[in-house]
Amino acid sequence: MLEKKESYQYTILPDGQIQSRKSTQIWEDGKMLAETYHREVLEPGQDITKQPDVLKRIVDGKLWDEKTVADYATAKEAALKPKQDITPK
Repeated sequence: MLEKKESYQYTILPDGQIQSRKSTQIWEDGKMLAETYHREVLEPGQDITKQPDVLKRIVDGKLWDEKTVADYATAKEAALKPKQDITPK
């Protein structure tokens, strides 16, 4: 009989981003037949309603408070702005 097992690993970065890795394994008779990985990065303030409950509990524990979300948005906006050309003319 085939059995599917899923597990998650989370890494929290200093700016509040959460790196998520989902492992899906297929087992038969005590032997793993296949394993796949799915990775994603969740940004502060991002909708997490479809994420696993354990991740929701981490975030609801105030990991993504208003200040973290605002600081992240400011830093992201600054990083995406075009750099000024400082080449001498």
